[in-house]
Amino acid sequence: MPSPSFASSHHLPLVDACRCCPSHSLALAASAHRTARPYRLLLWDRDALCRYDCMSAIVERDQLDYQAAMALWKRGDPSNPSGRPPHPPRVHQYHGKWPLRRLLLMQEPASVLFSVANFLTILLGAPVPLLGWCRRWWAWGWARRRRHRQRSSAGGGIPAKRLGELRPAEEPLWPPGVACQRPGVDRVCLAGGKAGAPPPLGVLQRPAPYTTYLPPVSPGDGPMAGGGDAPACGLGHLRLSTSNPLWRAQALYTLVGLNTWLWSAVFHTRDLWWTEYLDYFSATAWSLCSVYHASMRALPVVRTGRPHLLFSAFLLCLFLGHIGYLGLVSFDYGYNMLANVVVVSVSGVLWISWGASQLLRHRRAARHVWLCIGCLVLLSVGMTLELLDFPPIFFRTLDAHSLWHAWTAPISLLFYEFIRRDVLFIRQFDRDLYNLGRVSKRD
Repeated sequence: MPSPSFASSHHLPLVDACRCCPSHSLALAASAHRTARPYRLLLWDRDALCRYDCMSAIVERDQLDYQAAMALWKRGDPSNPSGRPPHPPRVHQYHGKWPLRRLLLMQEPASVLFSVANFLTILLGAPVPLLGWCRRWWAWGWARRRRHRQRSSAGGGIPAKRLGELRPAEEPLWPPGVACQRPGVDRVCLAGGKAGAPPPLGVLQRPAPYTTYLPPVSPGDGPMAGGGDAPACGLGHLRLSTSNPLWRAQALYTLVGLNTWLWSAVFHTRDLWWTEYLDYFSATAWSLCSVYHASMRALPVVRTGRPHLLFSAFLLCLFLGHIGYLGLVSFDYGYNMLANVVVVSVSGVLWISWGASQLLRHRRAARHVWLCIGCLVLLSVGMTLELLDFPPIFFRTLDAHSLWHAWTAPISLLFYEFIRRDVLFIRQFDRDLYNLGRVSKRD
């Protein structure tokens, strides 16, 4: 793709003299010896290095001129009869970007650092991250192995491979009740108590003289359930089972968010046309996933059946139309910004309307809704950093976009803490939604 033109620096004579071309360039010779293997790995060619060296030379020259003028003014410049201090040099944009200082071959090191921070906060705070899944599979496998060893040492036990056959096929809805399977030769009965209380010890009855006691079985037992919907310890990790009706929306929101921050870090490391496309398209996909997640929680009509399919297809068509226009017609930065702001605003309206209804209905029991509202307020305040652009500060390392990434990192932890508490709220107060998850799990 052709490189974009200089933004506000097209009138500078040094920029015109420093344009990189095979026939005439001031910085091409200076940057030729730096086209080594580390630069080639990140697709830095001689022209790209030339453009960066030219930009750095202009900015550093202006800064040195300003420092010299300030030193002369402090000593008393006779050529300045007014006695006013010199104005700081104006910082221009080059190729549509602010002149940020490169560090370890990263064009925007602060944005890369904060993008990685957002990636880690989602990974640590999400209810359905791969880390939590792997940890749950590992713990469940070792628990099965330990139970098998205990039964083998006692003698007359049931092999571990038979445990799946001896589990109840039907799980209780609300509250846990009694479930039995295979009456006759092999029988497992689980007598439930009060809602939320763990069931007593299950008894496997077989023809004499075999009588083996199994450990208690809670609803949703298995590697993906982690013993029901009880929260785990740590930074918001949830033992989220498929009995939670929102687990698919939360999983989609989490995985797309991880993909978004991954490509954000790649794009800010090396600004190329395809890394820019992947960064912008991933951000749009995450915004639409936030609308999908909010709709699954706030709008019962789109949770199941044909309305759910139509709503999902509508969001998918919006995404394909958006990226098709940007990729094939015109990559309009203003349109992309406006589209994402509108989508995020729709998601915020859905969450606020749902939160207000829950606070009016359940009052103190729905106090976790304030976490969601707080996240929306913080997100709205931080969005001003994205809309109000300003030149880089702190030795040309921080700009408005990097500060926006730093602002969003702790918001993810707060939002996933809200999700963790909301799953417990669904289990206790939202009877219809909880039973919907149980039915969908068996189907």
